[in-house]
Amino acid sequence: MNFLSCQILYQLGQVLKSGSREDSLRALLRAIDKHQVLFMLLGVLPGSVDSVTSIVHHQARKIDELGCGLKSVSTTKKDILLFALPQGRLRDLIIKILPKLEKELGVNLQLGYVSWLDGLEERACLVEQYLAEGVYSDFISKNAIFIKEISGKGQANKLIVSPEDFNQRKNQPDILIEEGSGKIFIKGELLSSKEIHSSKATAEVLKVLAQNHGQNVSNRSLPGSSYADDRYEMQGKIIYPLTKVFEQKTKKKLPITVKGSITDFSLRLEAGDYTIWIKD
Repeated sequence: MNFLSCQILYQLGQVLKSGSREDSLRALLRAIDKHQVLFMLLGVLPGSVDSVTSIVHHQARKIDELGCGLKSVSTTKKDILLFALPQGRLRDLIIKILPKLEKELGVNLQLGYVSWLDGLEERACLVEQYLAEGVYSDFISKNAIFIKEISGKGQANKLIVSPEDFNQRKNQPDILIEEGSGKIFIKGELLSSKEIHSSKATAEVLKVLAQNHGQNVSNRSLPGSSYADDRYEMQGKIIYPLTKVFEQKTKKKLPITVKGSITDFSLRLEAGDYTIWIKD
């Protein structure tokens, strides 16, 4: 399926380069048809889609031997069909044949977009949102909450949620770090001063380790504090209390290793079964 999709893209590129030469256009239309044939062989399309495909192809070849290219958008959107047509009378065919198909098949059909009637966006293709690069759509609410999610395998994702959605999902991650307040939650429970010595210092260290998952982080790269200057202070007052309370509340391990001398050491957050959210 992926191969056929790539073939369609390649043939489309050839058409754009050649200015709709007949051989390039034919190759594109047939590549689109092959995609639809595979859908039909897999038996994932409803009968009405098969019928529309067959009738449109038959009528199109009566007008132009090139015919048309036709495919379902996807297996999840089976009843949305993409038509590719050569310029000329076939364009009129699609407009005129819809009422006949509706009557014959007893289904409701609509044209969602027709390039030669609806036109193209003035700015062509515009990326309005690309979270990985920090590009956010103008339609995002000013109250939206931005979250960086790090899995135990080191996979990082950016999430944008509404305040209401956040309140419903904040118990979902094993650890939630609130950057502004320096608070740490484990499975939705706020850690108290009885459980960890310094919530803010612990949050800062854990944030750096999560963002450098699987890598050795030198104590010199950590936010300045007395804990970063002494390995035993770091282990005894930051790492041990955090891993201890994490295991108590989740019954899972938070694998953080510490290596090196008293004043020259490194930390690393290893792979494991956990999810960390960092809330901006």
